[in-house]
Amino acid sequence: MPKPWSFRAPEDIAEMRRRLKVDKATLAEVGADYGISRQAVSNLVGKLNRRHPPGWTAPSKAKAEANRQLVERLARANKTDRQIAAETGLAESTVAFKRQQSNILHANRPTPEHSLWCLHKWVELFAYVPAATDWMPHMARKLGHELRAQRCEQFRKKYNCPVVNTVSKQYGSWSGFIRAGGYVSRSCGNHKIAWREAPMLEELPD
Repeated sequence: MPKPWSFRAPEDIAEMRRRLKVDKATLAEVGADYGISRQAVSNLVGKLNRRHPPGWTAPSKAKAEANRQLVERLARANKTDRQIAAETGLAESTVAFKRQQSNILHANRPTPEHSLWCLHKWVELFAYVPAATDWMPHMARKLGHELRAQRCEQFRKKYNCPVVNTVSKQYGSWSGFIRAGGYVSRSCGNHKIAWREAPMLEELPD
């Protein structure tokens, strides 16, 4: 038995085809206009060559491509995934995916040489050898050392300073990292004095 929607005037079907092909309406939109389902519209109009003109991109795809280009530009400017996520509002996992789409296969992680540079820069600016906690803001806050945590966050944002796990992998341990820089780890007592007396700079130099 024929379906109720199958009784449509030829001019209605022609208009449906025009809406789909010329106006780029969706099957659901056309169906809503005629009070029938998208599947019913598809059955009525048959197969259509609905190719879009050259250069046309669906809005959602256009936005995704714009995000990919933005991530690529920032990644090639030596921004880390975390920095790009903070700047763009994208999730870090999304940033990593977009970066890989642009054939930037590895995140811009600090090299061992850059890690040592950061160590020397820290000593130059703050006049003391850091303990691991100085580069772990969450641990500093657990100890109630808010300024200590802020110092690390400021330094990391400015110089792309590595996290403790990174330098520990690069040099075997935090102590190995300190020794590689030509320094000696401070005793607990001296270190407590050192970080408390270190300056809190409003702006870090380049």
